[in-house]
Amino acid sequence: MNKQKKTIIYGVAILAIVSLSFLTYNFIAKGATYGWLQATWSGGADTGAVANHTSNQSGWTKFFSKDTNVDTSNDQLTLASGSSSVVDTTTANFGAGTWSADTNSASCINSNTTGDQMTGTNACYNASGICGNFQVLPTDRAGTTAWATAVSYCDSLCPTCDLPTFTELACMCTNKASFGNNFVADYYWSATEVDSASAYLVGFSGCATYNNYKTNAYYVRCIRRF
Repeated sequence: MNKQKKTIIYGVAILAIVSLSFLTYNFIAKGATYGWLQATWSGGADTGAVANHTSNQSGWTKFFSKDTNVDTSNDQLTLASGSSSVVDTTTANFGAGTWSADTNSASCINSNTTGDQMTGTNACYNASGICGNFQVLPTDRAGTTAWATAVSYCDSLCPTCDLPTFTELACMCTNKASFGNNFVADYYWSATEVDSASAYLVGFSGCATYNNYKTNAYYVRCIRRF
């Protein structure tokens, strides 16, 4: 092979290597990694604005659309709370659940689900026109207790619930037939204090009045003021 042919072959080989290297590195140079940052959602829904990687890699504030229960305020995505209602129209519907009513509670409600309807009746006794502007709860606190516990128990039932005063309790005893007539024939605490150590009581066997140390245990009937 003469020198001229060798030179041509070498030239072609070098050209091929250079071309291959150029194509390979040129291909690699076309690859890129792009980041994206949604700054806020304050731009609102916009079906016309389109983000692109060359000018909106960060600071984009728009979005295409959202459901009505999606909240984008305060730069957050949250789901809004929803509500629903169910209408019960038959006794079977009403009876499917459970009714919770404490007759010593502030509600004073007794429920009735007969006749495909729910009705409520007042379980407390109205003392208006008899002893004052209050209702007498239908049952006693379970068992006997010291005076301080009697006061706190009645206060805990509702914001306007109280242990009756001495005058109110004496009137309740005199008119106990109007208030369920289901009192124990024993002494009940009143809220009226004699001094720091003792308080007044009323005996519901004959409405006798009495006072004793607050540490002793007697019965409790609470009232609910209007």
